[in-house]
Amino acid sequence: MAGEQDISEEQIASCRRYLANVLNTLLIEFTSASGEDNKTVQQSIPASILERVRQAHKGTLAHYIEDVTEVKNRLLQDGIGLTEEDIHLLDELAATAGLDTSEVFRKMWRKR
Repeated sequence: MAGEQDISEEQIASCRRYLANVLNTLLIEFTSASGEDNKTVQQSIPASILERVRQAHKGTLAHYIEDVTEVKNRLLQDGIGLTEEDIHLLDELAATAGLDTSEVFRKMWRKR
């Protein structure tokens, strides 16, 4: 394809590790006691995104946590065995982050 860039295996592996770290942060946030201090968490996920995910999965959070754990583990295994459902979960998280970003942008734009 015209304009297609070569992506090295190291770049792909780096992105998989990054995604696994984000999912790990999400898991820590959802499984730690509410008063627990999560300062050891390397990635930071805004509270508004965490709340959107909680609301979207409020009736099935335990199952969602299992799904996130499985996706994280597959990412750490070089992405072997990633399924369409896994991609859907990652896409849903990206869309949630996009909604949050759009909302912040709209608020900033109105203040002008």
